[in-house]
Amino acid sequence: MDSTEATAASRTWCNFETSRTILFIFGLIQSFSCSGIIFGFTAIASALKNIGQYSSLCSSTNSTSGTVHCANQDLRFSLLYTIGSSALFASFICHGIILDRIGPKIASCTGLTCISIGFYILSFSDSNGFDGYPEAFALIGAGGPGVHLSLFHLANLFREGIRGTMKSCLVGAFVMSAILFPLEGWLLEGVHANREYVFLVHASWLMLLALAGAFVWPIKRFQDGDKVYLRGFLLRYTIVPHSSIVENVEMPPQVTEDVVLEASKSEVISEYTSKSDGTQGDIDTQTDLGTESNARIPGTASNSLVNAPLLRQMRSKEYLLLFSFACIHVLRFNLYIGTFIQQIQYLEGKGNSSQTNVYTLALTLLLPFGALSIPLIGRIIDRYSLWHGFIFCNMLGMGYGITNVVPVLQVQFLSIIFISLHRMVLFAVLYSYTSATFGYANFGFLFGLMQLVAAVISLLVYPLASISDNQLGGNYMCVDLVMLAIMMPLWYFCPGQRPQGTASL
Repeated sequence: MDSTEATAASRTWCNFETSRTILFIFGLIQSFSCSGIIFGFTAIASALKNIGQYSSLCSSTNSTSGTVHCANQDLRFSLLYTIGSSALFASFICHGIILDRIGPKIASCTGLTCISIGFYILSFSDSNGFDGYPEAFALIGAGGPGVHLSLFHLANLFREGIRGTMKSCLVGAFVMSAILFPLEGWLLEGVHANREYVFLVHASWLMLLALAGAFVWPIKRFQDGDKVYLRGFLLRYTIVPHSSIVENVEMPPQVTEDVVLEASKSEVISEYTSKSDGTQGDIDTQTDLGTESNARIPGTASNSLVNAPLLRQMRSKEYLLLFSFACIHVLRFNLYIGTFIQQIQYLEGKGNSSQTNVYTLALTLLLPFGALSIPLIGRIIDRYSLWHGFIFCNMLGMGYGITNVVPVLQVQFLSIIFISLHRMVLFAVLYSYTSATFGYANFGFLFGLMQLVAAVISLLVYPLASISDNQLGGNYMCVDLVMLAIMMPLWYFCPGQRPQGTASL
């Protein structure tokens, strides 16, 4: 430990490893509390239906196997999910710009506040009175990416060999947050808890996390090799910049609203505090990340794109391949989720819906548990390369593609398992490759643009479903085979580059 670290460590109550772990866990708690909760919408929609929301739309019902279905009510909740999920994907680019130009503190707090307000509106909404459900689910969806994207710079606090696992954990928290809506649905239906209180508690918890994040998170992102030391309590900590450890040079003091740089002959320490007497300095994302490591990362084609100009990154072969990979897999995933009930009903046979609810429940519960693949995908990325991670993602994508075209109902349990693992692995490799190849200077915009276009392309789900329902008698096999075929080129045009001399899986 050099003099800079020794000085910082002497002012703290725990070491660097413990400090960064506490900050990382706090980030996981924030993400798990809300970031991807909209993907658990099916469960909360079922609960709201059963307690009478939008029941006034049911002038007529269809009953099969003892289950009452109201087409207009189902359509209204489908619209609410469309609003929420569209808001989530569309807001990626907005939060990405905030992250790139202002920093993680504002991005995180904006996202948490947005979702908290959504839950406050949800708690007071009633279809027979103040119908705030569209606005509530739009806010809940729109805030998620802000919380999620703002956490990936935490991986810079860890050594290169485990950063893939750390990023996978952050994606896992995003995926696992979808379990909260099923939990709240169970409270409403199983325990008969008061609907207003359930949503108010969630909203208040998120507001507390937003206030805590306003003190905890830095204005500027952590740089590669930075070390943090907690000082007395969680809301104050000291950062030892990587540049001061490597160069150990004297730098002039600079004061900003959230950063205090203290310089001495052998010490350059920046302190993020909850109070400051200074004025806010200029925030420059390129300067913020200018010292990021340029070491070659296995599975990335080049290190010349790290923090390069935005247009150069967007025009690069690496980004175009990543862009295509994401759009194809997101389209396939959304088609599967959006037509899951119709495909199960077709396999089960008309007039028999006894098993449809079982498979729907299985999908709702198993999707969040795709996070169990975190150790596996993290090890693949860290031990082998990102290229191997993309290949593994293709394997899972082909797995649910093949099982989905098998006209046997019981086989669909396998497709549910494959899709659950695939979603987790897909986002893990997308986030890891984007940050490793392009750096963090334009990370938010690049990933947000990719998600926005993928969401627009996913609008093809509706006409594809319409063709299957109206022209093919509800048989989705042709559409599923087309979806399986369009991913075949991804085996050859795979993002990244297989590292020379690395072990195969």
